[in-house]
Formats: sequence, structure tokens, C-alpha cells
Amino acid sequence: MTALNEGQIETIKKWRLMRFRQRLAKLITVSFVLATMYIAISQWVFLSIKVTESIDGKLFLIIVEQAPKKGELVMFKAKKSLVDVIGIVQWTKFVCGVEGDVISHKERAVFINNVKVGDAIVKSKLFKKDMEIIDDGVIPKGFFFVCGTHLKSFDSKYKLVGLVDEKTFIGRAIRLF
Repeated sequence: MTALNEGQIETIKKWRLMRFRQRLAKLITVSFVLATMYIAISQWVFLSIKVTESIDGKLFLIIVEQAPKKGELVMFKAKKSLVDVIGIVQWTKFVCGVEGDVISHKERAVFINNVKVGDAIVKSKLFKKDMEIIDDGVIPKGFFFVCGTHLKSFDSKYKLVGLVDEKTFIGRAIRLF
């Protein structure tokens, strides 16, 4: 094998630098196009990453202002009192109860139309007090009972969360991952 001379080494260095610059330019262009597209469509859809274990999944597509149906996921803005305690503004939960559905409970088990939606815990490490269960009753127009999939999901089972006003809905959520 013959050794490369100085001119050949310099040519290889220039070629490698040129290839690096071309790839960097492509990466910047693609990144710019994707960012521009995201900004353009984010008023209708956006991605959300879940930071809690209250529902299954980590990455969600949010379709803004699309009302969810019973059994679907919804992203909504939490009440100020919850944000002050929990620190999370946007919540994602399943719609488990809609207008006209009946909320009831037997001991710590909570039901919607006699179908169990979960068991409420007695004490919370976060709130350092007994967790009050939502009152029995009929869900009024414009409000929804939301629930998570985790056994200890903090949701409408508790008075602190309660029923969610549809005016706070951001949009329907679709789990991607």
C-alpha cells in the first residue's frame, strides 16, 4: 500500500469538510421546514408528553377544539386550585361520564350508571388529608366526569377534581405511544 502525499491528504480533508457542510445544510433546512410546518398547524393540532402515570401512554396528539365522546381522551385546563397544588395546568383523562349519567358510590368504589370506574384512596401523601369522594348525583349539561387508567389516578372521583367544565377543554387527545 502506498502512502498518501500531502496534496492527497489535503484533498480528502476538503472533501470531508464539504460533505459535512452539505449534511449540516440539509439538517438545518429539514429542521426549519418541520418547525415552520409545526407552527403553522399547531393552532389545530399539537403533541403533548405526559409526565404522570394517571393514564397509559407518554405521547399524545391533541386535536384542538374537537369535543371528545364518552370513552375518548380529552385534554383540559385544570382548575386554578388544582394547578396551585399539583403544578400541572393541562390534564389528559378519559371521558367516563357525560350529561345525564348518574354518579354513585358504595364505600370507596365510584360508579357511573352502576358501572365501576374506580376506587378512591383514603389518604393522599400529596394533600396530607383524607380524600373526599365526589357526591352522588346526575352529571349536568356542560360537565364531564373524567378518569384515568392508573389505580390511584387523581380524577373526578375526588371532590378536589370534581366534574370538568367543557369550557376548559383544549381538545381531543389521541395516544401515539
